[in-house]
Amino acid sequence: MTNLNRFTGKTVLITGAGGGIGRSVALRFAAEGANVAVNDIKAEMVQAVVDEITAAGGTALAVVAITPKLPTVKSF
Repeated sequence: MTNLNRFTGKTVLITGAGGGIGRSVALRFAAEGANVAVNDIKAEMVQAVVDEITAAGGTALAVVAITPKLPTVKSF
């Protein structure tokens, strides 16, 4: 993993990171030095991305959860 260090010391939470664009974004942030919290609803997909990041020398945390819709957040 090429580390450009733009996000060293920063932590990001990427929702939908188990696949598709979210996965790509998570991998890119990790390549840039960020600590990545990988969020999705499918544990096996989340863990696969975490494993990919850590195997390349990055730091990642699996966060299996459903991100609530805006009305749910507003009522909280």
